[in-house]
Amino acid sequence: MIRTPRPITEHDYVNIIAEMSPTVRMSDLGLRRWRSQFVLLVVWGVLYGVAYPHINFWPAAHLALVPLTILALRGVPVVRLVWLTWLIGCIWWLAMTWWLSHITFPGYVAMAIYLGLYPAAYLLIIRVIFLRTPVPMVLGVPVVWVGLEYLRGSVLFNGFPWFSLGHSHPTWLIQIADLFGAYGVSFLPAMTAGLLCDLLTRPMFTPQADRKPRLARSLRIGLLCWAVVLGCSAAYGLFRLSQEVIGPTLRVAVVQTNIPQSNKMAMEVDQQRAIVDDLVRLTDSAVDDQPALIVWPETMVPGSLNQKAQDAGNQAAALLGSSIEWSEPWHHGLSLRVVTMNAITRLREVARQAGAYLIVGAHAHEKWQTERIKGWHQAIFITAEHRYNSAYLVDRGGVIVDRYDKIHRVPFGEYIPGGRGSALSNVISVFVPSEAQPDLRAGSRYQVFAVDDLDTAWRVAAPICFEDVVSHVCRKMAYQNGNKAVDLLVNLTNEGWYHGSAEGPQHEQMARFRCVENRVPMARSVNAGISGFIDSAGRITERVTVNGRTQLVEGVATADVLRDPRKTLFGTIGDGFAAGCAWITMLGIVWAVGRSTFKRTQN
Repeated sequence: MIRTPRPITEHDYVNIIAEMSPTVRMSDLGLRRWRSQFVLLVVWGVLYGVAYPHINFWPAAHLALVPLTILALRGVPVVRLVWLTWLIGCIWWLAMTWWLSHITFPGYVAMAIYLGLYPAAYLLIIRVIFLRTPVPMVLGVPVVWVGLEYLRGSVLFNGFPWFSLGHSHPTWLIQIADLFGAYGVSFLPAMTAGLLCDLLTRPMFTPQADRKPRLARSLRIGLLCWAVVLGCSAAYGLFRLSQEVIGPTLRVAVVQTNIPQSNKMAMEVDQQRAIVDDLVRLTDSAVDDQPALIVWPETMVPGSLNQKAQDAGNQAAALLGSSIEWSEPWHHGLSLRVVTMNAITRLREVARQAGAYLIVGAHAHEKWQTERIKGWHQAIFITAEHRYNSAYLVDRGGVIVDRYDKIHRVPFGEYIPGGRGSALSNVISVFVPSEAQPDLRAGSRYQVFAVDDLDTAWRVAAPICFEDVVSHVCRKMAYQNGNKAVDLLVNLTNEGWYHGSAEGPQHEQMARFRCVENRVPMARSVNAGISGFIDSAGRITERVTVNGRTQLVEGVATADVLRDPRKTLFGTIGDGFAAGCAWITMLGIVWAVGRSTFKRTQN
């Protein structure tokens, strides 16, 4: 009797492929020519790039990883593949972060060289895991990509969280960020890409003896998982957006100046007075709206507003034997000439006239030393060992009542990794921009400001500059000891460095996620734009707009901010989901290599 051979199932196919060496499999299936590999990498870069400002075609994010993953599975030789991926990755980062070149061209190039390693690492990890194991890519691809995004946003000089896949998505799809953070949103497009790669690289149908071929079991399960995850995410988003939030409101006005960084760095007394005059003029235009809180941008107030700085000025006056203007140090801790008390006086006047609280950006200096220098107009030169980038709370009576010092500093721009004078600082000093002030101290605690309005107390935190793009910083501000500690985030930023580039919309795009993750609204006061308001669902409700423009213009926007009483899972676990993906990826590499080694030993 002749026995009919058993049909080859998908499981048999996977086992056969798993036992084959990667070289044999790739030589059979192609993509050996560098031109084909180059084209796939360019397609990856284009799809990845157009998802973000200024194009904002978010569906491209769901396709972006497909060419890169196919290349990882089909391309040879490996060494050339990695080098080419790294090179295209560097070019991609150079194109997407070109606004950094305005600050430090060497640092801009060095960062692109480093960031280009991540797509190359993704390609290698995909090869290691998926050519040795039957793991479905619909699950494996998002885990690997999210794990790498988390590492990129967390390690080496405080991380660089720009351009996570999830950042490009519309409001109704980002609501799951209150569960799993922005990285959880990145899981969705990566999952779509993984499903498409499964469809393109695995057997689509399983042969049947007496019936028509069926869709392979793994693909059926993958399609179901993808549909459930994406469908539930969309449904959850629509549900969250439909919820009615009931709570008190606070009327807030944000001031947007348009001061070029070149002017700000000049620090002439007349220019400093002009900056304060502009701030006061813009604030006066908002007084009729009767805001309870007015916000000025980062470091727009000249001078140091902390009490010890004022005491140092009084000491200098005593040395001269007469009342003089107080002074502040500038540029890497060196002493400079006298700066006036005009800023403090005008702040007091504005707060009293508006009957409102003010949150303003200025420096703070500690550990002062005062010295009288004869000649040259009898200038008083003062030095301070510690300098901070700070946000000050001014009450309705014009008294400075609280201060927050920035904790998450920008490397090279605000501090030198390793500290000044170290061997590392000498090596990397070439990357430090000439206009930067890399001697800032980090603050020691997350300060919450107390603001009252109509007998209602509001708790306000003020992330400075890029602190509102870092998820764990805003979470530590918003949730303390497991409880919600903040009702409003107020971001003070100076975008005068970037000349109205795409950095502004990118920054605003990421700020939305801090609102969703913590269910806390945000007011943004940004020099050179974009200033405005984001509600606790991540919707941009108001912007400073002049003739249709939001950048390189000045103006004021006023809005009633609604307190959201809801707490979030993210407030409890933070980026635990993304960290879990990173750990699973590392364990997956170990498992895949161990499994392959064991099979070779058995054979």
